[in-house]
Amino acid sequence: MRCFCGKHRGGAGIVLAVFLVMSSGALSAQDVLVATDQSVSVTAEEFEHIVTNLPSTIRRAVQSSEADRFEIAASVLLDKKIHVNLEAIDPAITPELFYRYHAAMRAAAKEFDAARFQVQLVLPDLEPLALEQYRVAKNDVAVVPENRIASHILLLCSEDCDREARRAELLVIRDQALEGVPFADLAAEYSQDPGSRQRGGRLSQPITQKDERIDATFRDTAFALSATGEISDIVASRFGLHIIRLDEVVPERMYTFEEIKAPLIEQVEKRYREDAYREYILSMGPTEDFVIDYEAIDEILGPVEGAAP
Repeated sequence: MRCFCGKHRGGAGIVLAVFLVMSSGALSAQDVLVATDQSVSVTAEEFEHIVTNLPSTIRRAVQSSEADRFEIAASVLLDKKIHVNLEAIDPAITPELFYRYHAAMRAAAKEFDAARFQVQLVLPDLEPLALEQYRVAKNDVAVVPENRIASHILLLCSEDCDREARRAELLVIRDQALEGVPFADLAAEYSQDPGSRQRGGRLSQPITQKDERIDATFRDTAFALSATGEISDIVASRFGLHIIRLDEVVPERMYTFEEIKAPLIEQVEKRYREDAYREYILSMGPTEDFVIDYEAIDEILGPVEGAAP
């Protein structure tokens, strides 16, 4: 056993004992003290649990540095000293602090218990429940809406631009496209949308009829086109003036269960956990042994307003 006593990197009166070799007859990890300071101590079992749950970078530092091991042990002892101090608050002397502390402890306990419950909850096979949801709510969860692949040519036009002049420019470009000049070539030459211009006017992603990323007028025009290759009239958006060509229509379809099984199981698991925890909380509600002294409560709060005397 190696033992460092007294001051070390700012510590005072701390004893840090690291047991490197333990015989088969040694005390259990619950009994072995890794660190002590006055009446506060850290057992080997506590220390092992703490180190195991440290972030990986800190755990590596602790594994390779004696000073970092000291700091971790000193930090744990500090936390335990704070707890001892809080537990020693006397309600007869400082009742406000006493009850605030216990209220905070109840809130922390409730939060911890919720996490503990979820960790210990045994989940059933949720795939059959997910499959049932798929069958019952297929139209809500499995529809892949029709989407359209489109290209456009944009001439920017702010509020103070000559809109009629810009429209005339775009009409000339549209006429060229209708006469057979490749749309991609015209987009590369004239379009002022730098992203799609490099792709011959092609939008980076397909659009759907409810796609909120796309200007509503642009989107509605793309869905009003009836045949691939069709070119729209001039359309105004907040960016300027466009002509739009419909390149491809991808019809609406249904996801298969296998395609969306994972997210469906996640949804089912979330609801299962919420329902299970709700039932657990209800199970701890008032029982037939519940007793409440309304007279004592009335002494504190006064009688209920409007209640009969």
